[in-house]
This record gives sequence, structure tokens and C-alpha cells, in this order.
Amino acid sequence: MNKLKKCPFCKSQAELLYLSYSYWVQCDNCFAKTAYFKKISHAVSSWNIRSAKKVTLEDMVGKKDSANNAV
Repeated sequence: MNKLKKCPFCKSQAELLYLSYSYWVQCDNCFAKTAYFKKISHAVSSWNIRSAKKVTLEDMVGKKDSANNAV
């Protein structure tokens, strides 16, 4: 199994969790988490490729304005 990367938001350790045939990865500190998956490998991959890119209000407004002006 692949090693879990640190949380992209707070740089803390994360852990693989399991409940009722569902797997997910969750940060031990800030509780950021992935979606639920039926396979461990999917949960780990989802966590390890997450981005810590910060989205600003200007980014959101700009995207909204662009979408409204599309024909």
C-alpha cells in the first residue's frame, strides 16, 4: 500500500479509516478528508493527489462572471 502524504492544509499526519465497507483518509489535526471509497487504493490515491491550492474570493467571482457571460 502507498504511504499517505501529510495533510495539504496543515501538514499533519493522516490516517486510513474504515466503516461499513467504506474507506477514507482523514487528517488527524484539521479533519480534512476524502470522499468514501470501496477500495483502499482509491482512498489513498485520492488523498495523495489532493491540492492545497487556496481559492480566493476573486477567483470565485471571476469564474462566476465568466460563466455568466458565456453564450
